[in-house]
Amino acid sequence: PNNYYRVNMYLKFYRPNMRSVKSVLGNYIYASAPMKFNDPFEAMCINDNILRMHKARIPYNPECTIRYKTKRFVACFTKPRTRMQGVGNLLMWAHYAESHKGFCVVYNNIIEDILSNSKHCVCFKPICYNSIFPEKEGGLEGYEITPILTKSNQWKYEREVRFISRKKGKHELGKPPKEVVKAIYLGCRFNTNSKHYKLLT
Repeated sequence: PNNYYRVNMYLKFYRPNMRSVKSVLGNYIYASAPMKFNDPFEAMCINDNILRMHKARIPYNPECTIRYKTKRFVACFTKPRTRMQGVGNLLMWAHYAESHKGFCVVYNNIIEDILSNSKHCVCFKPICYNSIFPEKEGGLEGYEITPILTKSNQWKYEREVRFISRKKGKHELGKPPKEVVKAIYLGCRFNTNSKHYKLLT
């Protein structure tokens, strides 16, 4: 039922590679630099000089922006309200699971508490979708996080939530996998003859 999706889970789509498989089997989440993500406007904010000149909010235009050089690292999840926003979302499979060749892990809600209470956690927050770039201004702990929590409205279908960390790489979940992972869905193009398949099943 649809209300089952509203409160009980976070989803993460994975590419079909050994690092993805190891993170699931090893019971950890990997946080990486947002500048390596697929959105070319990731972590962008309005150029201060442009802002002073126009004194107005600037739409998504790369000529008016600078990339914010953050020292924070990110792990991305989606928080669906219905099946079609979750494992039924074809765009998520196409963009983040290598066109259905990868897999999707459904995490229990407990993952939010685990990551939020991590000593490296800056925040665990949903993305703000907007038609304008954010301004560069003070953020949590004196570090700006608004640029890495803001994306274009065109990405709204993702319903993305981000774990932002001071640490790059592995973040152990510290709970038995059966308490954290609710289900694993394989893409319709997943190679069932691969080593990845044998490890995940």
